[in-house]
Amino acid sequence: MQSFTYKPALLRGAVVYEITEQALVCRTPQGGVNWRIDWDQIQSAAFVDQKFRGNDIRRLDLITSTGKRSIAFSGLSGNARGTPNSAAHLELMAAILRKLETQTENFSVIMGEYGRGRTVMFVIGIFTLLSGGGLIALAAATGVSTDKLMDAAAPAGVMLLFGAVLCYKNRPVKTEVTLPAGLLANALDGTLDSGKTV
Repeated sequence: MQSFTYKPALLRGAVVYEITEQALVCRTPQGGVNWRIDWDQIQSAAFVDQKFRGNDIRRLDLITSTGKRSIAFSGLSGNARGTPNSAAHLELMAAILRKLETQTENFSVIMGEYGRGRTVMFVIGIFTLLSGGGLIALAAATGVSTDKLMDAAAPAGVMLLFGAVLCYKNRPVKTEVTLPAGLLANALDGTLDSGKTV
């Protein structure tokens, strides 16, 4: 049995994950069981890694016929070896992926948002694009001075760029990118070895 303990976020308490031959178990530090998922229940998995304003937000979703369990981490970006919680999370994900690889032949992991999450991100992108374009159109239509129009151009431009990136990365017609579980586990190990972020 392997055991991993880390804090998923700054204001959250520690959680303990145990990898056994039969299951992945999430426990409280006092030993109570939060949840348990048997390896043969896991139908697919997705790895999501986002950076936002100096923070790493990443998770490994384990998807079953009845729902999903997320192994998540949110914290300051930085050297993976220099932050114990981040390092423990990366080690845990690599260990889970290696176990899935041995349990199921050719087990692949979806890279990035999927399903409803991807649709929500696409809609947020559309809303941001419309807001940025609307801000410029409204300012131009109301006849504001050139100085005020230029002041509005920078935030509107950022909104347009951000919205375009969100829409492009989460477009509904985009095919899902997958990686073999073992290859992703090696990449996570390499991240720890190099000390860089994912």
